[in-house]
Amino acid sequence: MIHPLFGLMYARLQTWFPFNIFIGINGREWLARQMDAAGISYVRHDNCFPSVSDPEAAQRLADEQTKWNWEQTLGELGRQVNPALDKIIGRMRIGYYWSLDQSEWASDVMFKDRGELDLLYPDLVRHAMESFHSPQVMSFLGRSVDKGITPRFSGEIISDLHRRIEGTRVKHSANRNSVKMYNKAGSVLRVETTLNDMRDIKAPRLIAGRKVWRPMRKGVADMPRRAEVSDASSRRYLEALAAVETPLPLKTLTSELGNPTTANGRRARTEPAWPRRRFAGSRQRR
Repeated sequence: MIHPLFGLMYARLQTWFPFNIFIGINGREWLARQMDAAGISYVRHDNCFPSVSDPEAAQRLADEQTKWNWEQTLGELGRQVNPALDKIIGRMRIGYYWSLDQSEWASDVMFKDRGELDLLYPDLVRHAMESFHSPQVMSFLGRSVDKGITPRFSGEIISDLHRRIEGTRVKHSANRNSVKMYNKAGSVLRVETTLNDMRDIKAPRLIAGRKVWRPMRKGVADMPRRAEVSDASSRRYLEALAAVETPLPLKTLTSELGNPTTANGRRARTEPAWPRRRFAGSRQRR
């Protein structure tokens, strides 16, 4: 179905009690509609944007999605999908309890040139498979390295590499949660955190006027905290990848530093960021 706000999405109604509704929403599809309304131009390839005219404004629009009034919007969707709900519940005014069964949080790094990512990506894949072990994977997903693997942890941690037609994907899983990296549209490096199990993640709650930390709920009330945890996971992964040295020659990286610029409306020579030093040689008199 095409929703006026979310765009292309799906909704499935379970036709037996308790008449669950499953809704799938694509945040990038929604973001495209937001950028259209804001007059932001972009290039779209499948589910990513290799080019955006105003990335900062687009990011602000994406951040607004986590602060949306989900209870109201999903309630309206629920009445459309299950119009017979009032007859089913009768006098009991019981609405749907909306929860987030699975979330995918993707962080995209856009490269100006496809060739740069093609040169760098094999080294990123090698580093991820050789250097990210179980403690690091647990750390990416929110556990400290020293407490990541304990006797209380009953599960499995898996890192696997999969090559597809679209590109190469590296995935690290800890039970039902995962963080993965893959290349998209030739010039986009994507790191994506997927959360299914909330039992090991904490969220703040107000109990008797006091802030306490409890296991995160799947309800939409904890969506901002879920987004915060997912974003932190992707950022930790990207920071760990920063240890990879670029295979590009220094000349390529510094080619634009010597280009002329303008100052006060006039063409000017670029100045170095460090002070110049002049060394005078000594003279000996005969």
